[in-house]
Amino acid sequence: MFPLFLFAVLVILGFFPVLQLQVQVNHALQYAARMTAVSCQDPEEDHSAAAFVEGQLLFRSYLKKYGWTEAALPGGISSISLLRSDCSGDYILLAASYQAQLPISFWKIDQLPVEQCVRMKKWTGADPEAAGGAEEGYVYVTPTGSAYHSTSACSYLKLSTRSVSIAAVQALRNQDGSIYDACSCFHGESKVYITDYGTEYHGDLSCSSLKRTIYKIPEAQIGNRHACAKCCP
Repeated sequence: MFPLFLFAVLVILGFFPVLQLQVQVNHALQYAARMTAVSCQDPEEDHSAAAFVEGQLLFRSYLKKYGWTEAALPGGISSISLLRSDCSGDYILLAASYQAQLPISFWKIDQLPVEQCVRMKKWTGADPEAAGGAEEGYVYVTPTGSAYHSTSACSYLKLSTRSVSIAAVQALRNQDGSIYDACSCFHGESKVYITDYGTEYHGDLSCSSLKRTIYKIPEAQIGNRHACAKCCP
């Protein structure tokens, strides 16, 4: 009885590399889709072909940097296919297909076909007409901002994040003419992220400084905030 129990435990443990591989592939897909979506910011351009190539490169470079489970993927990273990915339209769809190595053979089947996918909207911005102005009697504010805005489409409310090379950022200026300094999240990356009105460049797209919360509040709750010079009449 004990040998059978021990065998069952070893089989279960043998599946851990397969599960670990799936987690790593999912992280790589999430990263590649997010970074590719950032580079597709112009809604007038067709990013399909370039996004497909960039998505593959980012996916494979992520796995190489953060490791992969060799025991579960004997063919290596190059054996993972992304041919079923689709970067047309408004979304980035990255689909990874591969054969995961099973710890033991079942009826002469020693590999398991796996497909994982991630879908993310391109950073082409919102439709200004859909955003519109505030309803009568309402304005838009941010938690720490000192101004209120008549429309959520105001450029001061939009972060307009874009990626640039670290070599180019030194010569760039924001919309107010200020230079960009390094954010604390920058750790020597070759590609950084900036916003039109920001004063820092960021090495991490998930940096909290690249996120903004906007509230729609009644005019009666404006308090000491002043009217935005750009969007308020």
